[in-house]
Amino acid sequence: MLRQASRWPLRSLVTSLGIAMSVAVLIVSMQWLDAIHRIVDVYFLQAQGQDVGVGLVEARSSAAVRELARMPGVLAVEPMRTVAAKLRSGPRVVRDVVQGVPAHQTLYRVYDAQGTALDLPPEGLVISTVLADRLAVRPGDSA
Repeated sequence: MLRQASRWPLRSLVTSLGIAMSVAVLIVSMQWLDAIHRIVDVYFLQAQGQDVGVGLVEARSSAAVRELARMPGVLAVEPMRTVAAKLRSGPRVVRDVVQGVPAHQTLYRVYDAQGTALDLPPEGLVISTVLADRLAVRPGDSA
């Protein structure tokens, strides 16, 4: 092996670099498994605390929530409203979905970037940092 390396040093160097890069790709690809496990844990086990979600085509009054709460085996009911919206800030317009959830959620929790569950403010809109950058808004801005 040493004789081959001394005869063709460039070929040996390129081969060694190729092997090193393939090992690096293998190691980097393994982190995706950890990332996917983390995403599944946060989204499905922590943020989504419900066993069953009931989706209605049209908006209903709070009587529908009370009716669902009275069903046998139901431990908790938490209403949520989801609507498509155009969010505008000056000349910027972004089409997105706005979800209305209670300020103190128990079944559908909202987390910040550090993984801390948030209590939502009683009024206003909480948006992601990415969406805030796209709209060029900051905390406390109003339409």
